[in-house]
Amino acid sequence: MLARTVVPLPNDLLSSSLARRSVREFVAAHQIRDEATDAVVVIASELVANAIVHGTEPVALAVAYQEPEVTVEVSDGDPRTERVRLRAADDPAPGGRGLMIVASLADRWGVRPSQRGKTVWATKRTLARG
Repeated sequence: MLARTVVPLPNDLLSSSLARRSVREFVAAHQIRDEATDAVVVIASELVANAIVHGTEPVALAVAYQEPEVTVEVSDGDPRTERVRLRAADDPAPGGRGLMIVASLADRWGVRPSQRGKTVWATKRTLARG
């Protein structure tokens, strides 16, 4: 069974904290309790921060659970999917490490065009429920 929630977010850096809270509430409501929970919270926070800093409005967070995976999707209004890329670890530019964090925590991640821009997604396998 698929469980899913979508949360529209303001174009504000405080949206990362709203995303973290929304993900915690979602995993609690669906009794997902394992080490994946913290990873999913961090993934959502990083993807939302990227959308706010590098994307355009509207920004929305979607969280879905279909056993055995939790999927986090963050959509924004910028259609340029080619801008979503991992930076080299030795790149001296400040910032820009959010996707490296996502890639290290997620089992899979990617970007796809959406009706109103693009969606960056990541999945994390969970082991325990209940």
